[in-house]
Amino acid sequence: MKRLLMTGVCFGIVLLSTFALTLWLVGMPRSFYDFNLMQAITPAVQIAIAIGLAFFVNIKLSNQSKRNELLISKLEQYESSIGQLHGFAMEYMENKKSDLEPEILHALKDVSKHIDVLKKIDDHFDFKLSYAPRDMEKDFIDYKKSLTGESFKQKGVTYSTGQKNRVEKIRNRMEERIMLQKLKLYS
Repeated sequence: MKRLLMTGVCFGIVLLSTFALTLWLVGMPRSFYDFNLMQAITPAVQIAIAIGLAFFVNIKLSNQSKRNELLISKLEQYESSIGQLHGFAMEYMENKKSDLEPEILHALKDVSKHIDVLKKIDDHFDFKLSYAPRDMEKDFIDYKKSLTGESFKQKGVTYSTGQKNRVEKIRNRMEERIMLQKLKLYS
């Protein structure tokens, strides 16, 4: 409300000053009958329209920029949580350390939370992400199935090279899609 009031006051000052400047440029009339109101008002209205249009465009671009910053920030958090999960997953697949199982489960929940936040953001904005949260969720479920399939939490069972490659392939696909989405938002 304060911002709107200050904008209105500034706009009024600009309008009055342009009117006074126009009268000065056109010349003060020698008498009442020499004064042409339309000749004095026309430049003032044109300047007021230009200022109003610039103000409107500035607000729209500012809102769009803030929205993009929010989306990029959330995408980076999502990407970071995927990287953390993948780090735990690769170490677990190599060594089968049971102390990493709770870390992996926590990281899986963290990635899931980030997807839920991105879903809410995507539903709120009229601009839709090209890498939609539903696609993120499908990739995440594929990743989770590949990681926590038959070998997870089972003693003595090791991950095959094919399972490791599948986890790596899905993670690379997710990273690539996130990068492309961020590039689209930056442009």
